[in-house]
Amino acid sequence: MWKILYISAFFATLLHVGVSQQLKNITKNIFGSQVEMLPMAFGDFNSDKLTDLFVIDNERNKLSILLAQEQTFSLALTSHTYFQFPSEVDKKKLKLACTLNNVLIESVIPGDFDGDGGMDVFVTVKNPDDKDDAILAERLQGYVLWGNHDQDLGKHFLTCKDESLEQGWHHVINMTAQPLLLDANGDYVADIFSSPFNETGNFTKTRSIWIYGEDRTKPPVIEYLEPKTQGKMRKIHSNSYVDLDQDGNADIIVTTEHHFELWHNQGKKGMEAHNHPNFVHTKSIKLPKECYKNDTSCLVGQLAFADFDLDGQLDLIFPVCHDGTTCANSTIYFSSASKLMQAEVDDTKIFKPMTVDLRSYRFYFGDEDLDEPIYNALAPRVGDINLDGYPDILLRTQNPSDNKWQTHLLLNVPVNQENEIIVSNVTRGFELQNEVMEGIGKTIMATFFDLYENGMFDVILVEKEDGKYRLGAFTNITQDSDAYFVKVIVLSGKCFNDCPYNSFSKKAGIKVPYGTNTPGQTICYRTQRPGLEEGFGEIHSCEPQLTQTAHSPMQLPYTIFGLGLAPNFLDYMTVNVTNATDSSRGHTWSQIIPNSQMYVIPNPPNEPGHWEAKLFITPSRGITLTGLALVGTCGLIVLIIVFLHWRERKDDLRERLQEANRFHFDAM
Repeated sequence: MWKILYISAFFATLLHVGVSQQLKNITKNIFGSQVEMLPMAFGDFNSDKLTDLFVIDNERNKLSILLAQEQTFSLALTSHTYFQFPSEVDKKKLKLACTLNNVLIESVIPGDFDGDGGMDVFVTVKNPDDKDDAILAERLQGYVLWGNHDQDLGKHFLTCKDESLEQGWHHVINMTAQPLLLDANGDYVADIFSSPFNETGNFTKTRSIWIYGEDRTKPPVIEYLEPKTQGKMRKIHSNSYVDLDQDGNADIIVTTEHHFELWHNQGKKGMEAHNHPNFVHTKSIKLPKECYKNDTSCLVGQLAFADFDLDGQLDLIFPVCHDGTTCANSTIYFSSASKLMQAEVDDTKIFKPMTVDLRSYRFYFGDEDLDEPIYNALAPRVGDINLDGYPDILLRTQNPSDNKWQTHLLLNVPVNQENEIIVSNVTRGFELQNEVMEGIGKTIMATFFDLYENGMFDVILVEKEDGKYRLGAFTNITQDSDAYFVKVIVLSGKCFNDCPYNSFSKKAGIKVPYGTNTPGQTICYRTQRPGLEEGFGEIHSCEPQLTQTAHSPMQLPYTIFGLGLAPNFLDYMTVNVTNATDSSRGHTWSQIIPNSQMYVIPNPPNEPGHWEAKLFITPSRGITLTGLALVGTCGLIVLIIVFLHWRERKDDLRERLQEANRFHFDAM
């Protein structure tokens, strides 16, 4: 049986998993006429296993949650979703929108900040009047819009600022940098990492964590990390919460003007030794030497993490322009996360320039025409658009011939050994696919999103026309073959069947709080995959979950692994969850069916052997066509049998008639 699957998979991989001409515009089907808004984050707010969209209006003072809705199944068994706008839900007096007066919303971070299993929303705002004061201009304010659950209706809704003030739930954090979502003490309650603001202008304590607990009436406790930092945090930073040393616990990277600061997560030992959250500053790695020596004109983009070369280790990439905003001399730098942890303090050789074919385009960091703090970061957004297993990126570029800028797809392609499946990190590069976004206007941001819940990445983007922002949705028609995937969602392990009554409970008919965003987890898989020359080889790949939350990275609360055209079971799927114990907690499942969505519930937190994984199978086009072919074949066989049976009966009838008319001499 397996030999047959392997042989069919081997010949299937001879087909090219290619990119066709463009994306298909489905904005009207997804958003209708309400498109003047800015997407900020993703998350399953109402726990229905569909990913919702958090948006703000053009004035940047109103937060709304667009709920994904499931429609009827099509002939191809693909579920379609669209977004339901808050105005339709407000009739039931369940708020999915909050207006924040006299402020500008800077960031939106979904998470569980009280451990009740329901999703809350942390918002970062800025007072426009502060810009006239030299000190206050550095201030950002953040607070939680709490999520509540209606037990009778079984619906989840927001608690806005005024009601939170009445309940004693409103606690403001003053910061100087957009926050990073993390779990600092391993209690499965979301915390915030940032730099505290001091009204005296003394910002010496620049690395701090606000620890949230289960009591909303108590403000978060601020913990200052060791004051060993050397650099000033970059204004548009890409601080990240990700496992760098492969021990399962997520560490912190802080991006400064000249270095990458590495903060190692020591688990419970660190908390006992230092009496503060378990992060210890280990080293600061210089930027690539081209930027470190000439930092005045060198522009560094945001970090992005993924296994770009399928070697089983997390990699980091970041775009760089060496000559300022003109970006005529630009590249993408690459390094594995483990090498970053093992590097010397002044080691700049660990960053290698990747081969990038921009087809006469150049990176676009922005200028006066793009003076917006929401999307002005040059951020690679990661997703495997053709499901070949190698993550691709969306990145904003500019065409020098007409100065038109928009976000383009950069496809992860082999550089030297074109047809090999298992390659080293020097054989992968990116190739700009300008025909994919053909016909789309000025896109200041584009990100991947699984609109149809079919395991295939589509694209949500923001266009800027006449000073207005318009939201667009484009379905992925770049995948012509029936490639396979596995979609993994790691949830919070704080609350499962023992959720508090004031949130999700059995009385409300909700036993599993699907969808609460949880950062810093690592998912890995192993499988056998056919190549062209070396036969079958083992593939080992890893991906992180929700590594960044500042400057609208638009990261998804799930991970999609492309498996190419090989319909093999995944031999092993391993999930590591950051924990407050001496090391992380992890669990491995075997024989995972491809084209499935896997929900991992790490509860009880310290008993990984009892963790649950719920598998939902998504029928692929191949399975559908195979089923139709099987039904057609069976129908044809039935017709043949009926026809032959009819002919046989007709022949029998003719023989009986001939026998009846025959003269019998024995009767004389």
